[in-house]
Amino acid sequence: MERQHITQFAESIAKELPAYLEQSAEGKKILENSTITVQNVLKNNVTLTGIHFTPKDFESGIKPIVYVDDFYKAYKNNQITKKEILRQISDCLLNQPVLPQEKLADLIFDYEKAKSRIIPVLCNTELNTERLKNIVHQEFDDLSCIYKIFLPFGPKNASVTVTEQFLNNWNITIEDIHKQAIANLDRSCFMEQIGCFLNSISHSNIGQLDAPMFIVSAHNNLLGASCILNTQFMNEIAEGFGEDFYILPSSIHECIVVPESAVTSVEDLNNMITFINKESVEDEEILSNHAYAYDSVLEKIVDASEHDLGEYLE
Repeated sequence: MERQHITQFAESIAKELPAYLEQSAEGKKILENSTITVQNVLKNNVTLTGIHFTPKDFESGIKPIVYVDDFYKAYKNNQITKKEILRQISDCLLNQPVLPQEKLADLIFDYEKAKSRIIPVLCNTELNTERLKNIVHQEFDDLSCIYKIFLPFGPKNASVTVTEQFLNNWNITIEDIHKQAIANLDRSCFMEQIGCFLNSISHSNIGQLDAPMFIVSAHNNLLGASCILNTQFMNEIAEGFGEDFYILPSSIHECIVVPESAVTSVEDLNNMITFINKESVEDEEILSNHAYAYDSVLEKIVDASEHDLGEYLE
């Protein structure tokens, strides 16, 4: 029911927005070259409602979708007026660079131009069932790996998600794209000690973890949780620890790794992850509510509660 209310709110914003855009030459150009529609978009873990500016021709650049969910919540709580929302959206559209369709088409149809910009992205399989039906992915335990092309043009961190049509255009397999994505990721994976920052969280249902913890991510700290799919990197961590290790999925951007011998209770790990997800992580950035383990013998990620790492350590 709330999605319906948000959609209706977005439609009212879309109806009034042209009056604000018409006040500038650039705004008039956007209106001349685009058709304004309201769409519900499947994002990571959630559905968001956005105002979409569809180009009327191939020469017109693509403007980013403006999502209204946060605006709706603020408006509903009397934290912002509708007039201010319209002003902010108008300013956003006028200041955001367009996405050139011709350059985007080059990447979609030419694998040689796209391949160095492809990265793997982890998401929760169950929370993204509908979304995953339409995009290329591989499953790893209860997680799925999708693939994005980060664009060298347009808004900062702009990307497109790889679909089956991309693979058909490129004449490659999912195994090919996964291998390329991991190779690209390998250059940016890192691990660094972060101390026992979870110990500062006070909650009666959370056990204290007095253990060395390390953050694993990519150098730009964006979508870096996928580094746990880099088998060579995971093996290097296991070799450095001298043992296998647990993985705490703190978000889609990073994970925390802990040596196996430093943990006495997987349940405590799971409690911490669930609590942090609830209190500190945006819904869109949640990866999982339980811990994993890296088995260096099998060279795979497994559910920590269903696998005894110690049986492999002689």
